[in-house]
Amino acid sequence: MTEKGTIKQTLLGGLTVGLLLLLFVLCGCGNTKSQQEDKNQRSQSAETKKINFSEEKYEEKIVDNRIAIAEYPNHYEQEIQEIQDLSYPNIHFTEDCTFDPFPEELSRLSVFYTTAHGMSVQEGLETLENWLVSIGKQEEIDLEKEVRVMGADLEMDESKGAPECYPLLSDVSIEQLGSGDALLLDTKQCYAMVGVEGVFMMSDGKLSAYLGENPKPINDIYMKYDLKLLQSGSLEELKEEVYPLISGDYKIGESAKQVKEYFEKGTPFPMAEGVKIDIPDVSVYRLEADTCMYTFNVRRWFENMPYLYLQDTDIANSYEGYAIEESMKYVNVVDDTGVSTFKGPSESDVVHPLYQDTQMVGVEQALDIASKKLASFLKLEVQEVKIGYASYMTDTGQGFNEDTAVYYPFWKFSGVNTVKNQMLNVYVDMISGAVYYTFGNA
Repeated sequence: MTEKGTIKQTLLGGLTVGLLLLLFVLCGCGNTKSQQEDKNQRSQSAETKKINFSEEKYEEKIVDNRIAIAEYPNHYEQEIQEIQDLSYPNIHFTEDCTFDPFPEELSRLSVFYTTAHGMSVQEGLETLENWLVSIGKQEEIDLEKEVRVMGADLEMDESKGAPECYPLLSDVSIEQLGSGDALLLDTKQCYAMVGVEGVFMMSDGKLSAYLGENPKPINDIYMKYDLKLLQSGSLEELKEEVYPLISGDYKIGESAKQVKEYFEKGTPFPMAEGVKIDIPDVSVYRLEADTCMYTFNVRRWFENMPYLYLQDTDIANSYEGYAIEESMKYVNVVDDTGVSTFKGPSESDVVHPLYQDTQMVGVEQALDIASKKLASFLKLEVQEVKIGYASYMTDTGQGFNEDTAVYYPFWKFSGVNTVKNQMLNVYVDMISGAVYYTFGNA
């Protein structure tokens, strides 16, 4: 796909995840007194997280006539053809509707929740020190004078703007990062935030230094620039193309390889057991007349099943009391050294299975179920069908809380609700057949 546009349009998908990350930083609870206490807390995480899941109740909802996952690849392509020829009263497909390929070597599906790796303040400082060395700015930054702490239990100076409103680490007594704490490094040279899962957003400052006389690296992460979109599409299609980065011509595929290796190495923790990543797509933006930037999406997988990831604005189905959240991590590359900025969840988060199954709901059965359960004011024109894990969160009465998040494997039917001309995403649990939906702006 080639089109004109701004980077703000493409990165809107990061908005929901970004808000969650900020809530994660600002609205957490308490700090532990020692690393040993923190280890004890992590071992009890299954009890302390507000996970609302009953295996018995879940099994009661599982539909009949499912198919073995091992057999389903032989049926998938045929079902794709059949459902496009079928007539449903409230669902139809566009002529150019796209379908995700069925994951290879998939043997079982899981329902799970995740917990962060955990990090002490000292580990966080060491992470920042090592990162500064990696970007060549260790001599420019005095961490003792620059690192600040964000947390619900720490007072802010509301008379000041960010980052000065947050206390310096040297002025507070804290040994262990809690679930709502983060170390903040916000300077003209670079920007980074470190939480219990490691680094979850950073900029080495190259982009803002290149674009403006008053560098502000946080703008690199949130892309507060009006840049022309030159091209976007799947990495497989565009990997051989070459564009001029700040350092000179560089192939998209080589840049994507650097990005993948960067996160496989860890930021700083290695990927959790059963987790892997890939780079599904890329966008190319013009910085100046003769220079460009690559923006990659990084997708997580668990046991050969991908996570769903947003590329557009998504609105929770709040009136039903739940939200479906898709994972998103985006990376900007401006030269041949690799990752310049990134923002998104960590691959080190530990996966805790709650339920696993070798039987599944196929795409045709999922569509039949969805058609029967859609509300009367919904008529879906399907533009794409996706496959992957996404988290289900419940409204605790004070908004949606990440501590309630449970991941389910979904068929996602994405398109337009023609009744109200709004984006509509219908999710069908691939294990149980349960149906959920969220809305966006058409």
